[in-house]
Parts: sequence; structure tokens; C-alpha cells
Amino acid sequence: MKTKKYYLIGLLVLSGLLISALALSAWLPNSQRGSVSQQSPEDTGTLPLNSSVSIVENSNTSVTINGLTAEVQGIDLNPDWPTVTICTDVPSVADWVPTFSATHNGKTVRVVGWKLRDPDNAIKEQHRCFEAILWSEDFDFQNLSGVLVLSLDYLTISLPERIPVDVIAAANETTKAAQIEFEYREVDHGAYFTITQKPADLSEEEALEIVNKALETIQGKVDGPWVFDIDLN
Repeated sequence: MKTKKYYLIGLLVLSGLLISALALSAWLPNSQRGSVSQQSPEDTGTLPLNSSVSIVENSNTSVTINGLTAEVQGIDLNPDWPTVTICTDVPSVADWVPTFSATHNGKTVRVVGWKLRDPDNAIKEQHRCFEAILWSEDFDFQNLSGVLVLSLDYLTISLPERIPVDVIAAANETTKAAQIEFEYREVDHGAYFTITQKPADLSEEEALEIVNKALETIQGKVDGPWVFDIDLN
């Protein structure tokens, strides 16, 4: 009788230990469970190439303009956040900002943003990698074919949220040659331009465009474009 009793107690103890082990396994993060998972692109420092995407044969995968070389470093055309990573030289260790554009089989693909890879170290170097983030709705992922053209149009030095007074003064001197004067007005969390003088035959939008170009010249700008053709077949 005692043997059966001890046997039953032993089974209950083993069952309790098994349930506790399963519960602990479910609670622990993957790194502590001994499971193997694929490294993210951020861990590897490179973007994996999508198996259905390759560079167009004989196309430029490395382009040099104005002494600066840019190249395709990675492609990830997934339906959520399609990206193409371009690594490029920059003229200095200043905060250079890229402007991208793209087309797919001749139709515009919106570039909705970009991300600087490894920003803590990149800002110390004159070679940086940017992920251009494309608008997924501009692709048909059920029939992804043809050629994606990605262009790094130009690089500019970013200005702070509020532009320094000396930069505004220099831009105003530049625009006077086009008979344009403007005021820079600061508000909470930002600022805006007001055109105070312009030729009668010039629209407000055209005058503001001239102001923006003057600011680009002063702040620093390097024109491209660095253009890359990507085969999706």
C-alpha cells in the first residue's frame, strides 16, 4: 500500500516539475531558451539581398560624381517596408542629408523617408550608408518585375530647426539680385518664411523656391545624381 502511495506522490511531483519547466520556457526570452533565430540586418551591418532581386547586368552598381563614390549596398524589397541601401562618400563629417527619387518601369515610386545606418559611428566618417524607404503601394508584389531605378539626387547639410541669423542674412543678400526679400519668422517648434518683396510677375511659390535655393547654396549642397538600375525579374 505504501509503495503505491509513494509511486503516486512521485508521479505528482514529476508532473509538477514538468509543468513548471514548460511555464518557465514560455516565459523566458528567446536568447535564454536556446532557440536559433535569423540575425536582423541591424545585427549584421548589411542588408540581405532579396532572392528575387539582382542588379541589372552591366548596370552601374558604383557611380562617382564630383569626386564622391556611391554604390548599392543592399536591397530588401519586402511588402511592408521595401528598402534599398546606398553607401556613399560625403564631403565632410557634417550632417549630410540625402535626397532620393525612384521609378519602377518608368512610373514614379515615392521615397517616403530614409535611415542612416549605424549613426553613432557614421557621423564621424566621410562614408555613410542610407536606407531609402520606398512606398510599398507603388509596387505590385504579386508580379514584381521590370527595372527599379533609384537615384541619389543630391546631398545637403541639414540646418537646425531654427536657422541661424547669419545664414538668413546671407540668403537675403543673395536673393536681392532677383529683387526678392524675405523675413524669417520663428514660432513654437519651428519657423516660416514670408516674402516681403518680389517682382510682380513672380508668384509667391516661385519666390520661395528662389529663397530655398539660396539657402541650399549657403548651407552646402553637392549635386548628383548617382543613379542605379535594379533588375526585378
